[in-house]
Amino acid sequence: PPPPPPPQQEQQQQPQQQQQQQQQQQQQQLLELSLGKRVGVFCLREDRSLLRAFLEKPPALVQRGSGEKLQLERLKPTDGPFKAVVVSCTSAGAVVDFNCEVLGHLVGSTRQLKRGEELRVYCLDVDMQLGRCTVRTQEARKTKMRVGELSVGAGPYQGTIRNVMPYGAFVDFGCEIQGLVKSLDIDIESLPSGLSVGQSVRVFVTYVDLEGRKLALSMFRPSDSSKK
Repeated sequence: PPPPPPPQQEQQQQPQQQQQQQQQQQQQQLLELSLGKRVGVFCLREDRSLLRAFLEKPPALVQRGSGEKLQLERLKPTDGPFKAVVVSCTSAGAVVDFNCEVLGHLVGSTRQLKRGEELRVYCLDVDMQLGRCTVRTQEARKTKMRVGELSVGAGPYQGTIRNVMPYGAFVDFGCEIQGLVKSLDIDIESLPSGLSVGQSVRVFVTYVDLEGRKLALSMFRPSDSSKK
């Protein structure tokens, strides 16, 4: 028979086996779901009017001290860093628990994140109208991005609507000039109340005119073909 693995290798294999078992259990739970079936869930507040439900207990954020929750009213862009843990990571994006009254929507990450991973995050934007907070893993830039630094397909960027026109909206997303989101590039489903000045939106770059110093943006992720 083959010799038993050394103790160190056996310890490394145990977390991997546990993770595989958890993934299998999650997949089995999803397969067993059906309309009308009663299930037990764990809930966290995604924003002040919306709860996000989980089939299994979300990863806990280890806190020191009193652990008192951060209030949205006291948060402002560039605040941080805050200790955070990834509680959900899907194709729609990642959300983190950073000891705030609501979860943080993570943007700008350049790598694949895992549920339960610990991070340091900075506040990027607070939308008091929706009761939502957006965070990022990098400290906010002290200077504005230049038009020449941008390329088609870049993003997502978190921006703020500065002006609403009949043909679209102008968005400040940290660049030296504002970008225009045309009517067809507005995600109406995520904005049931329509556009308003001061609203926080997520945008991608779809057109860059260096000579004319114009930028076109979209709330939809560009396809690979549109980046070429």
